[in-house]
Amino acid sequence: MHERYQRPQVQDLGTKWKLFYWDYSDGGSRRRRTKTWSKSAVPTQKEAQREADQYMQNVNARNNEPDLFRHRRKPCELCTRNVAS
Repeated sequence: MHERYQRPQVQDLGTKWKLFYWDYSDGGSRRRRTKTWSKSAVPTQKEAQREADQYMQNVNARNNEPDLFRHRRKPCELCTRNVAS
């Protein structure tokens, strides 16, 4: 198992900064998520990227929790059946 690490770039959407990232906390399946910051709260892209990096530390830690991989969907009966010839 490899460790998941993301450092997505913040995108300028006019009145806000938006971060797009993948979340694996739902049983290991990938889900696209977003996080936004208003430009009145975070005026520059450099500051927004700094905020995004801090936010992604928690996301990356959560995505790499060992319990996350233990609860993955089990293979179906047909996939695991021992086929004798």
